[in-house]
Amino acid sequence: MPTNHERRIAPRTNQILAARVATELDHAVAHGRGIQVFAANDWITLRGVALRAELGEVMKAVQNVKGVKVLTNQLELRNSLGKVFASQS
Repeated sequence: MPTNHERRIAPRTNQILAARVATELDHAVAHGRGIQVFAANDWITLRGVALRAELGEVMKAVQNVKGVKVLTNQLELRNSLGKVFASQS
């Protein structure tokens, strides 16, 4: 259970929480920008394309962000991203 201090510093808006998760994903995995992050009432939903090999790191990164209570994974997993990110490199 979170302490009073942790409750005070937890994200207060969906927008802030989504931004924190997106930032954490950018640091945790090579193609974090291909993942869309949606937040509603401490509930995070991930959509987009991700590498199957990075899924564990993605989930761990999101679950470590303060304020995330529930995580829904709607990611399309691929063994390689191929041309999906070729134009973003």
